[in-house]
Amino acid sequence: MTDSIKRYLESERCSSLMFLSIICYVMFKDSFQVVGDFFQTVMIIGGLVAIAVYRDFFSRNVVFWLLVIGGVIQFVSWFMSTRTIPELAQPTPNLKPFSYLMVFLVVAFWLKGSLKRSIVTLLAFSVGSVFTLFYYSDFFEQFIIGMHGSRVDFGYRNAQHGSLIIGAAFICTLWFIYTIAPRKINNKGIFVSISCLFLVLLGALLMMLQSRQSWLAVFISIFVIPLLYAYFRDRVSLRKIIMLYGILFVIGILIYHVDFVHNRIYAGFSHPGDLHNLLSGNWREVKDISIGVRLQTWLEAINWFYSHPIFGTGDGSRSLVITQSNVLPDYIKAEFRHLHNSNFETAVSYGAMGLVFTYVLMFYPVYKAVRSNAPTLIKGIAISFLIYWLIINNFESFLYMRSGQWVFNTFMGTVYSFALYSDFLEYQSRRNKLDEYNI
Repeated sequence: MTDSIKRYLESERCSSLMFLSIICYVMFKDSFQVVGDFFQTVMIIGGLVAIAVYRDFFSRNVVFWLLVIGGVIQFVSWFMSTRTIPELAQPTPNLKPFSYLMVFLVVAFWLKGSLKRSIVTLLAFSVGSVFTLFYYSDFFEQFIIGMHGSRVDFGYRNAQHGSLIIGAAFICTLWFIYTIAPRKINNKGIFVSISCLFLVLLGALLMMLQSRQSWLAVFISIFVIPLLYAYFRDRVSLRKIIMLYGILFVIGILIYHVDFVHNRIYAGFSHPGDLHNLLSGNWREVKDISIGVRLQTWLEAINWFYSHPIFGTGDGSRSLVITQSNVLPDYIKAEFRHLHNSNFETAVSYGAMGLVFTYVLMFYPVYKAVRSNAPTLIKGIAISFLIYWLIINNFESFLYMRSGQWVFNTFMGTVYSFALYSDFLEYQSRRNKLDEYNI
């Protein structure tokens, strides 16, 4: 029975089905949700069967054990909440938040370390990110409104979520262009031209969504691209790097002087005294809604974390920080139920142990990708995305939101695939040798 399942898992038919499932997942996860969730289920079932069949391999895999550790941390955090805040604790533990983030292990396994599959997956996500905005709105009407300087969200939750997926797609597409442009390949001109047009579309959407957190994250992520490319390549002209930074500087200045961009950047400091209060640490006196709400809830989160530093108080704590506060204004307690920061939400929910877990989960796949035989494109995307992800999660709680989990699993699965599949081939080779000697 196990041998027949193993033969099917290693067949081209199964491989193609799983790859199709990945493509449908990354394209439709947050638009045609029935389609996206169905193929995610197919992909996960295939992954669970593979884990059971190749349990000797996965039992030595760090990411698999992170999945187990994540479940333990969530359970212990819930248990501690029943002891420290019994009247507020959830009736049962919720093991889903960290489990959702581990889908990338399945994505990585079924991509099989293939550059072609990885590129198709990332391109499918990039197209899917634009399609998601199209799906939820009268796209062209919103586009025209955005071109006139008004902030739009294309009906997709709010502008922060749209900017998250578009920003990730922008970084990915830019890396494709930067990597392919110097190479001699067939039909390069057509590919680069289409990619550049698509990049312009993504850039326009990113500006229209007017999310300052995404602008900052994208800017820093693309700023390091020339340096990363030079680091991973043996021979790169210093003159070209300087020229690229010159071009980035000019483009940045031109974008900065677009009226609605300039106004949006300074919108957070329109209230007299806000900048002084921010720099002096008098955060409760910041009047700007966007900045003020974040700072005040973060202060409450710090106090909550000090009271429950090791394991936190389990899922649901992010709303308790707000609703149980004695100092937050009524309008914040009435309108907000999360902390706009993944780090603070992890700290109050799962304590220091949760913070360590999430950072290992974010850094380990990138570390393995950089140390693997993955091509420059994948290594560059891995580091650029990590920078983007770390920055943007300091201003929104994407780690625990559907859109964020979609982006995280897509990119981490793609970049980790090369290291995982290399380890898997080594495992298979070792097993075959043992079988030859009947060990």
